[in-house]
Amino acid sequence: MKLLATNAWTLWGALADGKRQHVRDLAQLLGCDAYALYGHWKQLPVDIQKQLRQHDGWWQLKQAMAVVSPLQAAFISDNTGFQLQVLPETTSTNDVLWQRWQEGAEIHKQAVCALEQSQGRGRLQRPWQNVVGQTLMFSLAYQIEHGQAGLAALPLIVGLVVQQVLAEQQVHAQLKWPNDIVVGARKLCGILVESKQRGERWHVVIGIGVNVMQPRQEQLRDIATACNAQTADFSSASFLQQLLPQLDQALQLFLAQGFGAFQAAYTAQMRDLDQNVNLFERGAIIGHGQVVGVNELGGLRVLDEAGQEQVYLNGEISMRPEQAPDVPQAGSESAIAPESAKSDPISANNAGADTLAEQQTPVAPVSAQTRTNSDYANTHTGTHKPATNQSVRYILLDGGNSQLKWAWVDGERQLHFGGRAPYANLQAFADFMTKHAPELPIIGCAVCGAKKMALVEEAAARGVRWLPSMRHALGVTNHYYKVQQHGSDRWFNVLGSRMYSQNSCVVVSCGTAITVDAITHDNHYLGGSIMPGFNLMKEAMAAKTANLNQPIGKAYPFATSTPNALASGMHDAASGAVILMYQRLKERQQGQTVDIILTGGGASKIEQHLPQALILDSQVKIVDNLVLFGLQNWVEHTCNY
Repeated sequence: MKLLATNAWTLWGALADGKRQHVRDLAQLLGCDAYALYGHWKQLPVDIQKQLRQHDGWWQLKQAMAVVSPLQAAFISDNTGFQLQVLPETTSTNDVLWQRWQEGAEIHKQAVCALEQSQGRGRLQRPWQNVVGQTLMFSLAYQIEHGQAGLAALPLIVGLVVQQVLAEQQVHAQLKWPNDIVVGARKLCGILVESKQRGERWHVVIGIGVNVMQPRQEQLRDIATACNAQTADFSSASFLQQLLPQLDQALQLFLAQGFGAFQAAYTAQMRDLDQNVNLFERGAIIGHGQVVGVNELGGLRVLDEAGQEQVYLNGEISMRPEQAPDVPQAGSESAIAPESAKSDPISANNAGADTLAEQQTPVAPVSAQTRTNSDYANTHTGTHKPATNQSVRYILLDGGNSQLKWAWVDGERQLHFGGRAPYANLQAFADFMTKHAPELPIIGCAVCGAKKMALVEEAAARGVRWLPSMRHALGVTNHYYKVQQHGSDRWFNVLGSRMYSQNSCVVVSCGTAITVDAITHDNHYLGGSIMPGFNLMKEAMAAKTANLNQPIGKAYPFATSTPNALASGMHDAASGAVILMYQRLKERQQGQTVDIILTGGGASKIEQHLPQALILDSQVKIVDNLVLFGLQNWVEHTCNY
């Protein structure tokens, strides 16, 4: 890889997202004749060449690959505030940045990405293998004012942001404390944080490895997973384009407010929440209990057998679900300490420690302290009670277009988020039902279609009471012309909104599609609008236009580049639809307050682009899983379950 030609690398990067490209556009990108493309492609390694598929002037890789070209890196540098360098080969991307630091250079907000590492390392300096194009491997440097104690929470914050950005690219995963990102039992991503002090300042280098392709190594196939397992067109360049500024924002928030600002959001994404685990230190078991979250410093909170809460700080502590058969090696899953490397950047050695079934998780904004869901039991803080057969009263289901979410309501009528899973693998839901709710009633709403509803009932091992939209419920009148054609998710979002506002309200759900609905202060649901979600907009522009299939940039009031104009257009379209509905409702309800309630993975994007005057004039709330709250509102007020 040392002699990789620039044009070949650029061509490879352009195709690396797995989408098909016309040779005309590829030739224009390289500034060459279309007939010269094949010559450039032949300069790549033979195993890479074999990935190419050609048909009627279209080129496409067999699968997305972990490649970022110098051209893409320059674009990312211009739009993220980080200076990104890409290398065909190096010893370790962390080492590149530390060498610069050792030479006295300023490395703050520098980033390095490599196609291949000859001396890649995991925790405790253990080596690991990588295959070119299989894993996105990069490191970034940041200057931190916190001392050693504050640095212990860094892997958790980085993991949370990475998990969120992956979800924005339709790759759903969960967090395994303290520094792994997993899909069920399989490892998707790892984080290595190293720190050194110079004067009064701490400098950290954060290494991240994301499996893009399924591992070729036989020993890793059963313990690791990849982005390609969930989406056919994962873009490494787009991932970096989104991750770097979001991580910068998160680290600034961390410097200002500490890990407490992320505590609820991290807890909500933990794979092992409410599970029994064993705790190890240097191979010896040191504790056992049920995980109930993390504390304000990032320590793991565990209820022991006596019901007492124990807190385990990172250091050399390793956590494994109770049913895992093997004892981990010493220090196999620890997080950072100054001038050490204690976390695996990819899916190697200890990924087999994970044993739970696959689940998917939602996108939770970094600024979690602003979200209303930090005030309810879903966040698993404060007085959260773990699920038991006795405490579960009934089960609620939200059957969305791409995945199932479930929650349970306890004897005190508090809602607790249970989990989510793709319809292709509902084992996590089946396990939950078997363990916690074998005989309890199940109420849900679904827009996923009859076949997926049948899969859900099969996993539950019994029927589900699927609720449709209604003409009247809880005092709300539905003015939809044909109520049977009204999406039940929109209806229960409206009913859920009444738990957070009694004013006139614009209710926005931003998922696969964006729905914008209006309800008056006197409980008349007026209807609303439907438009493509952010990913659908992006896909439509890429598929239907000749020159717009490129990484999305950053939204600006007056964008001066095509990628930034694309981002601006998408955000303007979504936030503009909300503003228009707000203005219409405001005019109709003269003199009445109009609130805005947002839900779904893209809710924070819309909130960020609403005019400041509107936010100051009205109450704007983000509520995760609003459909589930709408279902609970209906059930509790009708006593009908």
